[in-house]
Amino acid sequence: MTPPLSSNIPDLTGASVARGRYELTRLIGCGAFGKVYQALDTYAWPAELVAVKCQQYLESSTPLGQLTDLEFDAHEALSHGDRIVGLRHLFLSDDGELLFSVMDYCPGGDLSEAVHNGSLVGKPQLVKRIMRQLLDGVEFMHKKRIYHRDLKPENILVSSEKDDPELDIKIADFGLATRCNWNGQFGTGTKAYMSPENVDKSLADGTYKAADTDLWACAVIFVIFATSHFPWARAHKLDKRYAEYREDPNYLHESLHLTQETSDLVDWCFTEDPAGRPTLDAFRRELDKIDEFVTAVVRKPDPSPSQSSRAESVPAPPSPPSVQPSSMIICDCSGACPPAVPPRPPIRIDCGMDVVRLYADDVSLADSPMEDSSQMYSPLCDTPDVSMPPSDGSSCSPSPSTSAIVTPPDSHASLAVYGVVNVAPGKQPVCTALPEEAVTLPDWGPRRMMALGSCEFRLF
Repeated sequence: MTPPLSSNIPDLTGASVARGRYELTRLIGCGAFGKVYQALDTYAWPAELVAVKCQQYLESSTPLGQLTDLEFDAHEALSHGDRIVGLRHLFLSDDGELLFSVMDYCPGGDLSEAVHNGSLVGKPQLVKRIMRQLLDGVEFMHKKRIYHRDLKPENILVSSEKDDPELDIKIADFGLATRCNWNGQFGTGTKAYMSPENVDKSLADGTYKAADTDLWACAVIFVIFATSHFPWARAHKLDKRYAEYREDPNYLHESLHLTQETSDLVDWCFTEDPAGRPTLDAFRRELDKIDEFVTAVVRKPDPSPSQSSRAESVPAPPSPPSVQPSSMIICDCSGACPPAVPPRPPIRIDCGMDVVRLYADDVSLADSPMEDSSQMYSPLCDTPDVSMPPSDGSSCSPSPSTSAIVTPPDSHASLAVYGVVNVAPGKQPVCTALPEEAVTLPDWGPRRMMALGSCEFRLF
């Protein structure tokens, strides 16, 4: 078994980094990709505690490096939100081997301990306070068109002290965050919190909305906070508890001793058809109306997801490629991926025409199905599960992308970008799914466009 990347990182407790600015006082967490330290920012006055994550620096040309870039792109865009753990500083070690990220320090840790010991059960006002803040944070993210895709108690940090009755929380860990609301990547996140259309792609028409799966996760978190029990291991027909719930709508009401008002709200959130679920605002309003969540307190909590059938928080193998101009196109990592091919030279496109598309025949692909060459199509092996290779031993590497140098007819033209593109070297992908969500680039000059999926450039 391949050791985690964090095993290659030395223990830096007691060290100073960033030319002495941050003193790493103690190790507070260690994951597969890095280590997190409590640190003292000596440049602040008075000096203040921060959290410093240390991980191996990976080039953007590598799959893991791309994931890291996407994570920091999303985190940086959200950092000013009241319910988001702020990202303060990014820097490299002197030798360029380690990447450090400095974040807000949250002294209360995460909420997984509160779930495991059932300390929130029977405290409806505290649960409502936490849930309001969580829903506010998720709503803020969605307004920025960023979707978390891995909401769970472990990623909800307490920014106040644990014993503070005015408990405040912040959302953390944007490793699976995306700017694509419409997703063709199934099985992303942690199983217990995934929506059914994310778990079972037969319920989705090729894509599903990341916003819907975030709301579903919030509802699962609410049930866990209120009862100390997971409603099911995963929202799939093969899961016994989930199947019972679909057969008998009163199943959760009776098995978890929910009050009728709580049961009604939970049933609304767990509607199998995403279109029938409430908005985040409606969820919050209905939650505020409820005085008690349970009729009886069952103190023995469920085992943590890591002790049950929860998957690790890594993307499952992406779905097979499909020709869908409005969705992210990815290759099938459950089998052999098309061999990686060096990118072709950039294609110069004169944007003086009304619409410019990048077509399938603009990219060299090996053994890739191509049903219709007139479709905008460029496969991408997006966020592969690099820590857990496919069971058949195959590997997955990104297919080449189409590069185009787009030149405007005049310096004051505006460009609307549809699809998934890199707008310039070193920038993170701008991803949109529908025409009304197009990203506008006003007063732009000649720039390289890197097509990572379906894309279309339109002048107006």
